[in-house]
Amino acid sequence: MAEEKRYWWLQLEHDFFDQKEIRALKRKEHGYILTTIYLELMLKSLKTSGSLFFDGIEDDFISELALEIDEPEDMVAIVFEFLKSKNLLVQVSDDEIQLPSAMTRIGSKTQAAVRKAKQREREKAQSNVTVSEYGVTLSQIGHVKKRTI
Repeated sequence: MAEEKRYWWLQLEHDFFDQKEIRALKRKEHGYILTTIYLELMLKSLKTSGSLFFDGIEDDFISELALEIDEPEDMVAIVFEFLKSKNLLVQVSDDEIQLPSAMTRIGSKTQAAVRKAKQREREKAQSNVTVSEYGVTLSQIGHVKKRTI
């Protein structure tokens, strides 16, 4: 049986860009690019609960991350060191890093859960229809014409 599709998301607070660490990153030269790299790293870590792994394709972790997110290696190195200094990136081992702030922002649902939520929504909408004593729904009352016999 095929593996069920899963939807992942990264939840950001409304004031994410107002946080001191993010403001400091934005103030650096090419700050908006650096901030985008940080967001890309968090998105890459969604399926692994906030962790990124070194597969040995490149010579070092930073080179491999740069390849994976298609960003310049020097920019990724700046972000890597900045995040490490602010404890937003923890090097667990030579082949694993964790992004603690990403770990708390990750959410996911299966495709079946999305379908079930839509079904419940439809059922709730249908249960809100009230039938009058004459078998006419309240939404139809304005559309009924009187007939004389």
